[in-house]
Amino acid sequence: MGVAREYVLIVDANQHDRCFLASVLQEADFAVGEADNTVLALARMRSRRPTVIVLDLHLPEGESYDLLVRLRKDPALQAIPVFGISSPLSPNEEQKALQYGCAGYFQKPVNAAELMARLIDPGTRPGP
Repeated sequence: MGVAREYVLIVDANQHDRCFLASVLQEADFAVGEADNTVLALARMRSRRPTVIVLDLHLPEGESYDLLVRLRKDPALQAIPVFGISSPLSPNEEQKALQYGCAGYFQKPVNAAELMARLIDPGTRPGP
């Protein structure tokens, strides 16, 4: 069983990917919020601060990296660990994600067991 009721916000424009991740996380007893764009993601973060954010790094218009910059500049949100997810479009994607402050990176399709291991084990992610 997962860490009871930690809140994970999934930010991904692809509804299928969001639903897959949400079902995996809910099965492990995480509370889950979803957003398909950065405006909605920020609104969700302000109404309920997530424990962790899972962010698609290829949101339209480069919004993903803009969101990462905004999170790191906001004192109320900067300590939230963000895990980037992406299709393997660029060999430097993981390095870029880490430079922008991601706590980790996963290629799509996301390996559910690997994601859960990173979220459940507090030793594998930074604390708030």
